[in-house]
Amino acid sequence: MFVPKPDMGDALMLLMGQLHGYESCIEKDRNALLELKKYLISQSIQEESNSVLPTWSNDTKSDCCLWEGLKCSGISGRVTEIAFGGLKLKENILLNLSLLHPFEDVQSLNLSSNQYNVS
Repeated sequence: MFVPKPDMGDALMLLMGQLHGYESCIEKDRNALLELKKYLISQSIQEESNSVLPTWSNDTKSDCCLWEGLKCSGISGRVTEIAFGGLKLKENILLNLSLLHPFEDVQSLNLSSNQYNVS
């Protein structure tokens, strides 16, 4: 049976997380979430960008692990679950899957309960 050799950087990050606990999300995940939000705003029929994922803030002091619809690992600080619903989106939008690539630890993606503008 093949067992991959753990990367020392990953092992160190896990150890540091266990010793100190993570107080906020990883910057890479935060930036990717804000890019995802920007895309969803562009695909929304809502005119006010403040109504699309309002807790997903550009404020650097805002912990993205506390944003609505997200869960993070208490060990690594990485986003593990993303859920957003209740958005009013344009008809026939396609989700740009490349926006999900940075989320290495996501185990659950829930896009239910969104509304689509059907003419």
